[in-house]
Amino acid sequence: MQPSSNMSKTTSTMMRDRMVDENETLRLSLKWSRDLCIAHAAPEGGLLTGMSYSLIAILALVVIGLPVTATAEESKSTKETPAQKDWTNFVPVDPTPAKDGVVDLKATTAFLSEPDIMRRDPSDVIRCGDTYYVWYTKVLKGQPGYPGGWSGSVWYATSHDGHQWEEQGPALHAGGQEEWDGAGVYTPNILPYQGKYYLAYTAMAAPFDRKLSRASIGIAVSDSPDGPWKKLQSNPVIKPSDSTNDPDSFLCDDAVFVVHDGKIWLYYKGFAGQDLEDGTRIRVRKTTFLLTATADTPEGPYTKVPKILHRGHEALVWKDSNFIGSMCVGIGWGPSRMFSSADGVHFQSIYKLNPQLAAGIYRHDFEEDSTGARPSWGVSMEENKGQGLSRFEIIWPQDNAK
Repeated sequence: MQPSSNMSKTTSTMMRDRMVDENETLRLSLKWSRDLCIAHAAPEGGLLTGMSYSLIAILALVVIGLPVTATAEESKSTKETPAQKDWTNFVPVDPTPAKDGVVDLKATTAFLSEPDIMRRDPSDVIRCGDTYYVWYTKVLKGQPGYPGGWSGSVWYATSHDGHQWEEQGPALHAGGQEEWDGAGVYTPNILPYQGKYYLAYTAMAAPFDRKLSRASIGIAVSDSPDGPWKKLQSNPVIKPSDSTNDPDSFLCDDAVFVVHDGKIWLYYKGFAGQDLEDGTRIRVRKTTFLLTATADTPEGPYTKVPKILHRGHEALVWKDSNFIGSMCVGIGWGPSRMFSSADGVHFQSIYKLNPQLAAGIYRHDFEEDSTGARPSWGVSMEENKGQGLSRFEIIWPQDNAK
């Protein structure tokens, strides 16, 4: 049954609760900063100095995410021009769940964990015959960005039971130094469609710079999930907006495919950017949003839907029996929630979510003749910042009620 679209709070109540949340955050931030100053700036019960009170204010602003000027160089790197959009506290969807209960993603079996090798950001899982496939980012210690995946390559593993996995080898490598994906390829995802396989990936141009490099999304195609993979000549199919008033003006990442309403939907997360006086574009902190673009075929061209779907840092998106579902990990960019949408664009918060980091789900909806299905398990990064991957089970509130 499609979840109800009635919102559980009035606009005035939402504004009041938001003000309460922000005031509580500020109060706790000031308390934490004050206690820190007392411990370090006023030993043996001495009075706090004016300098100590200044430190309190600065630390409080750091905690709640407001800009703090520390040096001339840092000030220059964070200065925002007046013409750019103010993303402060921008929340497009009320995160209040419409239903009681928690969707619990519970880790079980860890695999492919080795020292000095980071396997991360697994794709959704698909099944071909009696074999499950998952793709992921692999980066070695010593590579730029390690343990992040920005300079990595895409590898894949297979399993016959979804628990025991065997690494098969690389699927995609970075392009040449002069190409758009020359710095590395990472965060893959998969779409099986009409006998072909489409592997989406994120990439940056060389040289890699975590603070300045802008990321786009490309696609490679193959007749087999084992490859070989051919990158599309039209890549990148999704790239950052030229306007800093758009939510993906710095980074486009984490592609997820959904086949819905006769079209290919490519969901992705966008980071907003801001331009400095010298023209350099940098990322605006805590501005990750779920976005989407549609196409008639997996190869595109893709047309962006001009709407922020909801806030959050990582999202699992799938086609259920009569709605599009999204499980979103907040990680400081908003609460973790399970969302639902009848049309794939307008989402509502349904349940609280106990997430796993950088997860991909087994796509029942990609099975032959499937009209959509609730996900039941998936693969994520290993818990406690491990080097490998882990299977997790999805426990729905209805399951706990039995």
